[in-house]
Amino acid sequence: MKKVIMSVGVISVATIALFIFSTDQTNSKVQTDNNTETNDDSYMSDPVHLTSLVADGENDPERYPSNHYLYEAHQSIAKAMLKQSFETDKPYNPDMVERLVKKTEEELQKIDYDKDDDKKEKLEKAIELTHKDIEQGYPKENDDKVYIEKIHHIAHGLLEHFNSKANDINVNKWGDPVADET
Repeated sequence: MKKVIMSVGVISVATIALFIFSTDQTNSKVQTDNNTETNDDSYMSDPVHLTSLVADGENDPERYPSNHYLYEAHQSIAKAMLKQSFETDKPYNPDMVERLVKKTEEELQKIDYDKDDDKKEKLEKAIELTHKDIEQGYPKENDDKVYIEKIHHIAHGLLEHFNSKANDINVNKWGDPVADET
């Protein structure tokens, strides 16, 4: 009988010890998972990761600043292509077009893109064209928007690639807004 009680006691102690050991392993694993999540969060807050242009990023200045700069550059150059401001319903004067092109240049220069591929070449080409447009001088003829159209075309394509969408206001040949067909 003494041997049976002793066996039951040893088995009970072993079971309790095994239970405690397995609970520690589970807690340790949960702790490791939590640390991993924390490490992932710290990776997301890494400024190098966040400032770089990201494919399928968003127009979110906090999470994707370079994607936001690209969005802003596209908006500015798209406005410069139009013949009027939709906010004021007045034609843009040459000074306003110049400010929009300069804002486009500023936004493009803020973009951080570290890959060496055709997208980087296009980005550099857009910056080069903004320089040329500014150097061309103002006032320009109303229809002399060769550089602006090229810059917009490049910015639009880059925005579609990096932000997945690039919506422009549809206008007729006179620059007047046209309702989208549904």
